[in-house]
Amino acid sequence: MRLRRSCRGTHHEPTTIFWTNPITSTNPLLNTSADWQYTDPVSGITTTNKVVIDNNGSDPIMGFGRVTGAMVIFRRSSVYILKGTTTANYQITKISGDIGCLDPRSILETDEGVYFMSLQGMMLTNGPRYRP
Repeated sequence: MRLRRSCRGTHHEPTTIFWTNPITSTNPLLNTSADWQYTDPVSGITTTNKVVIDNNGSDPIMGFGRVTGAMVIFRRSSVYILKGTTTANYQITKISGDIGCLDPRSILETDEGVYFMSLQGMMLTNGPRYRP
């Protein structure tokens, strides 16, 4: 998965991931950016460069971390994993509904996985699993 730049939700869309995926060329006349599209499976609405996880605004996105082959999405009271290479094969899976990230500054990527601060203390996730 390659998201060149991604950001967590905004005040108005706290459960949305926004990104850009620039494609560069050695020819400056061909430099452009490729926009991906996402079609919400429930509403059928297609949007470009964003994925909405759900409508639970009380559980905002706090930050992201990388693990092998996936991106971890840390929310205030839950953790998700995003796998795939394009929106056509993205899979978002909840790995925790009772542990979340208190502060985006606590997210630290290491060779072991990603550390983050939760209400239960420091936690480590390798993507599909997490532990203190």
